[in-house]
Amino acid sequence: MRAAYLKRTVASNNRAIFIIVCACLAAQLFNLFNLFVLSEVKLGSLNNRIYFSFYCTMIAACAFYLLGSHVWKNDIRRVSAIQYAGFTFWIAWCCLLNCYDIYRTPTNTSTAIFVTGLFGTAVCIQISPLYSWVSYIIAGGIFLLQTYPFLDFGDRWNLIVGVAFVLIVSEAQFFFTMRDLKNQQIIRSINGQLMEEKEKLDVTFQKYNYVLEKTHNIILDWEPETDTAVFSKSWSELFGFPSIIPDFTQWLSNEAEQLPQDEQRQLLDILEACMQTTSEVETEFCLTDIHEEKHWYSLYFKFQKDSRGLRKSGLGYLKDISQHKKEIFRLKSSARTDALTGLLNRSGLYEYMKEHIEDKDTTVVMMILDIDNFKSINDTYGHPCGDQALIHIAQVLRKSFRTSDGIGRIGGDEFMVIFSFNHQNSLPEKKIQNLCSKPISFIWEGHEIPMHFTIGVAVHENEDFDSIYRKADSALYAAKLHNKGGYKIFTDDCEGLGHA
Repeated sequence: MRAAYLKRTVASNNRAIFIIVCACLAAQLFNLFNLFVLSEVKLGSLNNRIYFSFYCTMIAACAFYLLGSHVWKNDIRRVSAIQYAGFTFWIAWCCLLNCYDIYRTPTNTSTAIFVTGLFGTAVCIQISPLYSWVSYIIAGGIFLLQTYPFLDFGDRWNLIVGVAFVLIVSEAQFFFTMRDLKNQQIIRSINGQLMEEKEKLDVTFQKYNYVLEKTHNIILDWEPETDTAVFSKSWSELFGFPSIIPDFTQWLSNEAEQLPQDEQRQLLDILEACMQTTSEVETEFCLTDIHEEKHWYSLYFKFQKDSRGLRKSGLGYLKDISQHKKEIFRLKSSARTDALTGLLNRSGLYEYMKEHIEDKDTTVVMMILDIDNFKSINDTYGHPCGDQALIHIAQVLRKSFRTSDGIGRIGGDEFMVIFSFNHQNSLPEKKIQNLCSKPISFIWEGHEIPMHFTIGVAVHENEDFDSIYRKADSALYAAKLHNKGGYKIFTDDCEGLGHA
């Protein structure tokens, strides 16, 4: 604080003293002009010679100050010492000049020069309180002692009051300067802390941005009060939408034309759900990018609260889970698919029928197809031949039925087809007859191997999968007993046959 005070006062004093010195030089030069040009006596009288010495001393002191302050302008302590010396000289000079005027003219007891000099130094020059108090009191005391015989009570009292006011002014200057310096020190300290916190925050933002760049998550910052949404740049790169979207909900409703309507509606529903809860929202949805490719995202979103617990801006992120979804779909598909033929397995057929029996305008038919004498193919040509025969059968069935029909292998050499037809039409028995009447030829190592189907058929009548499966199996068993290589539609006389 002492160094700061010294630096502050030296800089402030330097400007004020320079102006005073220039004014003093001008005043003393005018006095010399008055002495040598306008005065008739010039230096012929002792009085003029004494005034001349006063003028020359002041000019020399001013010159010394200007020279010294320029030479040592970068040395604060030396400039401060020169200023203190100038302060002392000024008071002493005013004191001696005023004393001489009073001695020379006892009838004129004006203390104006000395008091003016005191006020001039107190107002224009700022020094330490101890130095100013000692200087003012000693100078005032000496002046009072020297001029006491010539001053009346009023003059003495005015002199004492003047010195007291000068001390108050000097003390006030010091007080306000120190308070200002303390405030500046506090401000610098606070500013330093703010800068330190800013640097920490900058580092945090750098880490945050680095993490964002290295991840494929889309960050969402949404303020419901202004309905402004701010996204990370991957949002623009993937979907071509702006990173900052004012009136976000309105934009979703009216301007997000690239997104299908169901995706827009889904996003609006999610935002509404976010508004109605204070807990974290976790949900999944699908979005279409600028290349018209669909991406599955998992959204994690939560509103942040202020110190009063009021809900403010919401922060969340979209995580691309497309690969995860594909893997789930693959696993689900493999769980519903026969590994050898790629057709549906029994579980897949069960799910397929659950989805299709809800259609009230169609009739669902289940067919079980058994390859006649398939064991002999394995025994004669080997199991690899048998596997290829099953794959060939799967290809034939795919060509014979619609892609929307449920085609599967339920084990060994048994296949199943589930299809539907309109109530207004009759059962397509011709298609079933064609499967039975024409042998399916299969070439293996130069040998043509014919294969025939025996088929059991059951029509769904408001029953579950297992019930219609038992009926179709019973019909198949009846066909094998009485019409091998043909087909049988379930009737009551088939009841109890089969092994399903």
